[in-house]
Amino acid sequence: MGQKKWGRFCLILTLALTLITHPKEAIGQENTTVEVSYNESYRNQGVTFVNAKQLLNKLGYKAEWEQSTKRLKIDEGRIYIKLNSKVVETDQGSYILTADADIREGGLYIPLDFFADILGYDVKYEDGDITIKGEENLGVKGRYEEIITTKQITISAAGDFTLGYYKGQASGGRFDEVAKANGNSYFMKNVKEVFEADDLTIVNLEGPLTTRGVGKEKEFTIRGLPNYTEILKAGSIETVNLANNHTYDYGSVGYTDTVTFLDKAGVGYFGEDTTQFITVNDIKVALIGANGWTSGQDVKNKLKKRIEAAKIQADLIIVEFHWGIEREHYPNSTQQNLAKYVIDQGVHLVLGSHPHVIQGIGSYKGANIVYSMGNFCFGANKNPADKDTFIYQETFVLTADGIQSEGHEVIPCRISSTTNRNNYQPTILEGTEKDKVLARIEQYSKNLKG
Repeated sequence: MGQKKWGRFCLILTLALTLITHPKEAIGQENTTVEVSYNESYRNQGVTFVNAKQLLNKLGYKAEWEQSTKRLKIDEGRIYIKLNSKVVETDQGSYILTADADIREGGLYIPLDFFADILGYDVKYEDGDITIKGEENLGVKGRYEEIITTKQITISAAGDFTLGYYKGQASGGRFDEVAKANGNSYFMKNVKEVFEADDLTIVNLEGPLTTRGVGKEKEFTIRGLPNYTEILKAGSIETVNLANNHTYDYGSVGYTDTVTFLDKAGVGYFGEDTTQFITVNDIKVALIGANGWTSGQDVKNKLKKRIEAAKIQADLIIVEFHWGIEREHYPNSTQQNLAKYVIDQGVHLVLGSHPHVIQGIGSYKGANIVYSMGNFCFGANKNPADKDTFIYQETFVLTADGIQSEGHEVIPCRISSTTNRNNYQPTILEGTEKDKVLARIEQYSKNLKG
C-alpha cells in the first residue's frame, strides 16, 4: 500500500461508537456504526499517520489548532498535542507518541496508535482500512492491530549533498548566503513531492554540520551549519550516508556534532562503521555505507562481516559506496568488482557517489548497481559545468521467497532551477532536457549488465 503517498488510496474508516455528546460519556448507550470515506492517511517508516483534528472531530472531540503555541488543543485543553513533539499533555499527566506529530498540507498528523495507546480505544488497521471501537479510557492502552498483506517499500536515492561551502570559497551566491536569504525549506522545494511520495529517501551528506573543529588542510574543506538538518527534514529525506571523504573535514568533533544534530532532527544516518537498521512498512532494512577506493581482501572481509550481520536482522540490504574517479562517466574496475562482490554476499541494491557526475546503472544477479548519481544539492561549486543529475527509485516487495524488485525508475533532474549558475535548488526536468539525461544514462550503462 502507498506510504507517504498523498491521494493514492482511499481509506474506509469504520467507527463503532456512540456519538451522542462525547465518547467517554457514552458508556451503556447502544453503539452506532458510522462509515466515512477518508483519504488523508499515510505511512512513514512503519508508522501509520492520520489527520489528528479530522479524526478527533469524527470521534466527537472538539479539536482546535493554536497557531501561537503550535499545538492542537482538545476538549478545551484537556489534551494537548504539540507539533514536532512526541509528548502529549493531558489533565491526567503526560504520554509519549511513537513518532513526532508533523504538519502535512496544513494539518497536524499523528500516529494512529495514539487512539489505542493513549485514548484507550481498540484500533485495527488492515491494508488501509481502519476500525476504531469502544469508548475513551485515557491512559489505559486499548488493542492496536496492524495487518498488511502486501509488504512493499519504495526507495528514492539522490547524490551528493554539500550543505554549506568550502573553506576560502568566495562570497556572492554562496550556499550559506542563499540559505540566509531564502530559508531552509527553499532547497528541496522542487523535488519534495517526489521524496514525500516514497517510503524512504537516501542521500549522501558530504561534509559535517558543525561550528566547531579545525578544518583540514586540503583543497576543499567543507562544512555547514547545524540547522541545515532542517533542509533534509523539510525535503522529506529520512537518512544520509556519511561514508565519504569529507565527513571528517573538521575532525572528530565535526563528525560527533553532525550525528548529534541528525539525531536531534530525527534524520537517520549510516557510514563506514555504522549500519542503520530501520523498519519501513514491516520490511526490515539495513543500510551500510563504505568507502570503496580499493577492492583488496581486507576491504572485502570487512564488508562481508557487516553484510552477514545485517542478514540476521534485515529483509532488504542496501550498500552505498563512495568510490570512483571524479568527473569520469564510466565506473572503474574497483567499482565493478566491489559491487558484484557485495551482491554475491546478499545485497539487494548498490548505490554510488563521489565522481560528481552521473554514471551508468548496471545489474548483476538481479540486483541493480547505481554507480554514481552525481551532485544533487551541491554547495561546493557555485557553477559546475555539468548540472545533470537524477533521482533513482526502486520498489521492493517482501514475499515468502524474500525480497523481490518490482522495478526501478530514473527521474532526470538538474542541480539548479536555473541553467546559468547553481542556485542549489534541484529541479525535475521535462521534455528534451529530460530525454537528454536519460540518453546519457543509457549510453553510460552499456556493457554494465551482467
